[in-house]
Order: sequence, then C-alpha cells, then structure tokens
Amino acid sequence: QDTGVLAVAEHTRQQEQAVIDSITPPMAVTPLLSETAVDQQLKHSDLKPNQRAVVKSLLTGRTALAVLQGHAGVGKTTLIRAVKAILDNTHSGIVVQGSAPTHSAAKELRDKGIPASTLDAFLSRYAGSAAKILPPTFLVIDEGSLIDTRRMLAILAVIQQQPHLSHGVV
Repeated sequence: QDTGVLAVAEHTRQQEQAVIDSITPPMAVTPLLSETAVDQQLKHSDLKPNQRAVVKSLLTGRTALAVLQGHAGVGKTTLIRAVKAILDNTHSGIVVQGSAPTHSAAKELRDKGIPASTLDAFLSRYAGSAAKILPPTFLVIDEGSLIDTRRMLAILAVIQQQPHLSHGVV
C-alpha cells in the first residue's frame, strides 16, 4: 500500500536540504554581457527565436545558476556553443569550461568545441581550496541528472567559493 511517504537516510535528507538551501534564493550576479552586446552578436545567428532567447537569458541574466533541460538532440549543446562564440567574439575574457559525470559525456563536450573534464577531475582541482581560483568562467555541467547529491553539494560550494566563477549551467 502506498502511503505517500518515502523513507530516506537522515544524512541523505540533510544533504538534499543543503543543496536546496544553497540555491535558494538564487545567487545574484552581474550579467556577463549587456543586452545590446548580445543582440548585436545574435543579429546574424542561425539560431531559432526561442534559442536566441535562451542564449540572451544565459548571458544577460542575474542568477549564477541556470538549468537547461531537454531531450537528446533538441539543441542544448548548440546553445552552449552559441554562448561560447559570443563570449569569445566580444573578447569578454570569460572562458567556457565544461564538466560531466562521465568520461564519455566530457569527451562529447570536447568534441563539440567546449573544453571539458570529468566532474571528479574538476572537483579535485577546485573544491575545498580558495587558493585554487578559477579565471572568469562560464561553467557548463552536462548530464546533471547523473550527479549524486554529495557531488552536487561540492559543485555548488565551488560556485559559491570562487569569486570569478561567473555563471553555471547544469
């Protein structure tokens, strides 16, 4: 009989609550680019209007974390490549860095022109030390649904601790 109650270990519940607490309210940041600069870059883009709107939101938004969700092949990576092209074309100094929970997902990002490593490599390099500061970075985490709660907490801690981590997209 379904009682509607889900049993979970207390430490897991606490970690999940910590994830929620670390993103509520959203971390506010300065937009990466002005709307005018983004509009200028998108003027000759082959992106569809709804894709342009997402790219513009990612680059001019005021929250440090965004979530892109969609089925395989709908264009999520195309959007990130457009973000990277605009950041490169405007000489913003912001790098796009990808990370993924598996080697194959990280390789797929690299194959599409987005520098990427596994999450474990990313976390071993940046987690737990304020001395290891990222350059101004637009962080892309692919296959976010595969990330366990412990690693998601660690990723969010890096985002919060690194002063030059501009935005994160999961």
